[in-house]
Amino acid sequence: MQNWLVKIILLILTVSSLDTYAANKCLQLFVEKQVGAAAQLQSDLSDYKELQDMAASIATQIKKLYTLTEKSELSDQITRDLYVQMNVVYVEKIKTFLNKKNIEFKVIKINDGPEEHLLNIAYPIFVIQPTASSKLNKYAAGLNRISGMGLVYSPPFNKASGFTSAFMPSLNSIILHDHAILDGQFSDSRITTHEIKHALFQAERNGKYKTKIKAPVHGFLKNTKSVAVENRKPYQSFFSFEELVTYAYSITADAKKIKRSGAFADRSTLVRSLEIMTSLSLRTKELSDTALYYVDKMQYMVVDYDKSLTVRIDDDIILTLQIPNADIESYKKDPMAYAKKEFQKIKRLAEFNLSQIQKIKFSADDQAAIDFRSAQVQFLEKL
Repeated sequence: MQNWLVKIILLILTVSSLDTYAANKCLQLFVEKQVGAAAQLQSDLSDYKELQDMAASIATQIKKLYTLTEKSELSDQITRDLYVQMNVVYVEKIKTFLNKKNIEFKVIKINDGPEEHLLNIAYPIFVIQPTASSKLNKYAAGLNRISGMGLVYSPPFNKASGFTSAFMPSLNSIILHDHAILDGQFSDSRITTHEIKHALFQAERNGKYKTKIKAPVHGFLKNTKSVAVENRKPYQSFFSFEELVTYAYSITADAKKIKRSGAFADRSTLVRSLEIMTSLSLRTKELSDTALYYVDKMQYMVVDYDKSLTVRIDDDIILTLQIPNADIESYKKDPMAYAKKEFQKIKRLAEFNLSQIQKIKFSADDQAAIDFRSAQVQFLEKL
């Protein structure tokens, strides 16, 4: 009996010792994992900062190049240095970073800049592949499945162009916020929502996406007058009527964020969104009036194509009305009547936006800004 009792006690002590050892080992492994994760994060932050500094340096060189009007030894030297810095050194470093984050990609190049300039910049663009290897790749796959759009990444292009994020019609893709590769996901849902809406409008035109509420935004202005990169203002050379809707999303998102943040919230983003919406709506109202006059009185300035109609405002400014696939039949029956109806709707949308902005200015709180998008939806339902 005593031997049996001793064995039981020894077994309990042994199990207790093993439990203590296991607990300590688990704690040790947890700490090691946390330390390892912290070290990895620190390494990623350091590498990311280096990439951002390089992108900023590249953008500075591009802006400097665009100040030169004639080919010279200086322009040739900047061009050579820029090519090596951007398309060799930077590309290799960012490839390493993307591979480390398990982000699948391919590299392409796009040109940007006045065609007559001594250099048409070839930017490296990293196309995020629609796979399942990382969060960004999964986002790319989902976006492609829903709308046929792609995701691309290029901090040099963003910084030189003054973008944070944008929809690139030439690539049928959303260009990501610079921070996106750091945490492997969209870094700013406000910006992403804005740009995804652009992508969905493009999909609607192509017949790949059907919306419940039709918005008269399928058109754009292009100013062909050459403007150096460092002197470009937002939407000066190109802007789409889609901004009349996408900025409604931004204004509502900005106002909701302020409400969540409380009395000490930063209001600068909301103020900026309202300024842009005001400027674009005023400009659109003026352009619509001009386009309506031309369509009615000066049809020789209007050219109708299979899927678009252009109005030449002057030597530099061309207004293009894009025809969604769903509207092709009605458009072809009478292009001028279709254009007149669309420009009238575009003008009314611009006027609605301006009236809402006046309400926001005279509102005692941010509720009118929060309600901007829902109010616009109600307006579009009746338009």
